[in-house]
Amino acid sequence: FYISASHNPIGHNGFKFGRDGGVYGPGEAERLAERFRDLVDDGLNHFALLRSRSEDLDPEVYRQTLERIAAEREKSAQRYRTLALTVATKSTERNVHDQFIETMRLEHRRKPLGILGELNGSARGCSIDRALLSELGIGTAFMHDTPGDVVHPIVPEGKNLSLCMESLTALHRKDPAFVLGYVPDNDGDRGNIVYINDENEATIVEAQTLFALTVLSELAQSRLSDPKAPLAVVVNGPTSNRVDEIARHFDAKVFRTEVGEANVVELADRKRKEGYIVPILGEGSNGGNISHPAKVRDPLNTLLSLAKLLNRKELGELWFSLSGRERPASPSLDTLIRSLPSYTTTGAFSPLARLSVEIEHGLLKSRYEEFFEEIFTRDHILFNSFGIASYKIIQTEGAEERIGSGPAYRTPPYNGGFKVGLYDDENVMTDFLWMRGSKTEPVFRLLVDCRGDDLNRHDYLLELHRLIITRALQS
Repeated sequence: FYISASHNPIGHNGFKFGRDGGVYGPGEAERLAERFRDLVDDGLNHFALLRSRSEDLDPEVYRQTLERIAAEREKSAQRYRTLALTVATKSTERNVHDQFIETMRLEHRRKPLGILGELNGSARGCSIDRALLSELGIGTAFMHDTPGDVVHPIVPEGKNLSLCMESLTALHRKDPAFVLGYVPDNDGDRGNIVYINDENEATIVEAQTLFALTVLSELAQSRLSDPKAPLAVVVNGPTSNRVDEIARHFDAKVFRTEVGEANVVELADRKRKEGYIVPILGEGSNGGNISHPAKVRDPLNTLLSLAKLLNRKELGELWFSLSGRERPASPSLDTLIRSLPSYTTTGAFSPLARLSVEIEHGLLKSRYEEFFEEIFTRDHILFNSFGIASYKIIQTEGAEERIGSGPAYRTPPYNGGFKVGLYDDENVMTDFLWMRGSKTEPVFRLLVDCRGDDLNRHDYLLELHRLIITRALQS
């Protein structure tokens, strides 16, 4: 249990509960919420109990506890360092950690790397970022790294990354080694990345692209460690199919869940019990990654994944070889991004990525299925011109994915993820139309993912997606 600012407005904290380093799943979380509401309803009695316990507290025990804070913080920092190195090396062995540190130092002497942390007064200001990155031979610079020194809105997206971009540009002019920057949210478990592109301009790494890069890095490392390992990646429903294409190059499976960090963690644990090696999981649609054995997103793990990809030559060599591309002499982040499979995906900030919907979710989905089938049959020539020969309805609830149309493939209250997968004549999914209703507000979030860089194709399918939803609402 801990108190966290998360994405709440400044001054409004919340509670987080979890187990084994991760968050609770939906069922456990709801039981916990019910218990919390019961406690609040009986608040006066519990305040009286708290007052009684406080009055009975031994002052000497309290004093000794306060005196141990510095030592306990240092222990926590060491444990965190060990976990970060375990994630980076995929080993718990101390000698492997030491070897990794020395290798990274040598690589960064050969090809210097600098990282700017614009921490925006977040909890990461009292974390291990500076110490660990420096230990690995990475140059560091930090801004607003005192907790509470919040200088812009707390969600690290869009214009809230402008300060980091401007500062990284200025820093890069003075020292060309500085090519990466990151901005975390207030509780520090999420961090978005900016980088210096080949035109020496600071650019935001889009969420789906960032996740694809970390998947590439972690799968390459795992495949080099064991050429025959049964590798897998677990992602949420709206993660771009570019991850599936990357995974195929490494002979890895991709499994999908409903949106929600707890869902991907649960399915990854299940797949490991089935014998799969799952080095990375996450929600490409939201950015950030969860690298095993971590159970939550961590920008430090993302940064180390990118650092490995940039400076460990063998990772890039394997990727370029498996994907049939010529490896550049000194690959930059820009060249690595350009080497990714080409997909056009609805942006997280697009005004077309959400739609106000006040209707029972199950009814909307049933109407959508009916209207989509009608349009697909009527306009089959148009779909064929896109190379689309068939479609399937794919539905996710929690850690479950079901393929099939109709209420039999979803359960009450019918508010899981809903996807229309579009397939070519070789039964390969080339595009998908995804939607999921919010469980707290009358809004549906929408996303379309298309193979290739045809923006017109994406825009047509997104318009069709919105049109069918609107028609379902009006019927």
